[in-house]
Amino acid sequence: MYTIFNTPALSSRQRFIRAIIVSIPTAIVFVLAYGLLYNTLRIVISIAFILMGYGLGYVIQKAGRGVKQYFSIYGAVLCAITFILADLSSVLPFQYWLNPQLFGEGIQIVLTYYLKTDINSLLDIAFRAYGVYLAYKYARVI
Repeated sequence: MYTIFNTPALSSRQRFIRAIIVSIPTAIVFVLAYGLLYNTLRIVISIAFILMGYGLGYVIQKAGRGVKQYFSIYGAVLCAITFILADLSSVLPFQYWLNPQLFGEGIQIVLTYYLKTDINSLLDIAFRAYGVYLAYKYARVI
């Protein structure tokens, strides 16, 4: 009498792959948006890192619908890489990213910024760490 249409359920591995496919372009958009925002305003907007962390975690959660811990670990790692690339985009214009020497110098500038011990750098690191925590927390269904 009634026909129930049930599409086959995705396995955990397929959901994880789908989360990867959706989250990497999202991370690239976040990097480009932050680079554009920083280069137009010339100020560090630390709250953007919290929003990026929450956004990446939310995208991974909705695309992957995973409950395993590796979804959270993937969210935290992708978020940390996104933050490094976002900081790099604020230091180095996008047209120089293809030059390996300039790219290496940009990475060196970002890493020395992370190792500073003044209060502004420590607060920026705290905002980034909280963004990574949010990506870890919201990347899976709990």
